[in-house]
Amino acid sequence: MKHLFSFLMLASLFVFTACGNSNDKAEDMKEEMTEAADATKEYMEEKADEVGDMFDQQKSALEKSYEDVKAKALEASEDVQAEFKEAMDKVQEQKDMMYQKMEEAKNSPEADKIKASIDSLQKEIDMTLQKWNERLSGDN
Repeated sequence: MKHLFSFLMLASLFVFTACGNSNDKAEDMKEEMTEAADATKEYMEEKADEVGDMFDQQKSALEKSYEDVKAKALEASEDVQAEFKEAMDKVQEQKDMMYQKMEEAKNSPEADKIKASIDSLQKEIDMTLQKWNERLSGDN
């Protein structure tokens, strides 16, 4: 997106210098540059909203999985609960880090790069929750 904006500005500058010094042409170019900048801003805002919605859905699914596993742990033995608490403390740290990266990505032109890191954290958390879900289901 950053490159798109730069390209639009550079193209506008090129056209402006190629048109000569006519006031009418200068005004037209100024108007076109403003429209291009507005369109770019609008596009970036739409993408940020889409990314935000996607992250909200991802958070909701993760929280549901987390709460489901936590509920099963209440029925486990004390030893298992202690081990589970330790694992969930680590999961909570990963969730906090992931949510922080989600906030960064919402406002970043490099959201795709940050999303790769988010996806990696998501996989780690999902694997941990799945492991505990299976273990707690087998303990009953």
